[in-house]
Amino acid sequence: MKKVSKVLLVDDDPTAIFISLKLLKKMGVAEEFETANNGLAAFDFIRTNCLPASGTPTNCPELILLDIKMPVMDGFEFLEAFRQLDLSPMPQVIMLTSSMHPKEIERAQQLNVAGFLTKPLTQTALINVLEENFKD
Repeated sequence: MKKVSKVLLVDDDPTAIFISLKLLKKMGVAEEFETANNGLAAFDFIRTNCLPASGTPTNCPELILLDIKMPVMDGFEFLEAFRQLDLSPMPQVIMLTSSMHPKEIERAQQLNVAGFLTKPLTQTALINVLEENFKD
């Protein structure tokens, strides 16, 4: 499994963040981790760190784990705004949610997410989606 430089975990549930971060760190998925508690905070983080005024991204995540249902800006609203940014390389987005509603899965696929995982995050599911999206 390839290690990424930075993961941005976006979720409004502190328990879900705690559990996911614990697993991600145990697995050694990334060197650094950032969190945001809603889509707007995540979008602000991406704009600041992936499109800095200096023109050189220095703190841009390679992987975004994104919840769907959040206050302020939900995961789909984040994705719609995120996809308008001209990022190179574009971080991979994996939806991480407690919902497996077919319409939500279809909408996520239309927004070109790299994967769709259900909570709680498991080592096996994470390995599978990372191997699909981050080849050596």
